[in-house]
Amino acid sequence: LASLVLSVLLGAIFLNPGRKVHKATTPAPSRV
Repeated sequence: LASLVLSVLLGAIFLNPGRKVHKATTPAPSRV
């Protein structure tokens, strides 16, 4: 569970500032 939480947190922190850049790479976020 720890690794899963870390993965989600890191993903959120990484996708937050570069949401526009990764918008075309990643599908539409469903938790926003």
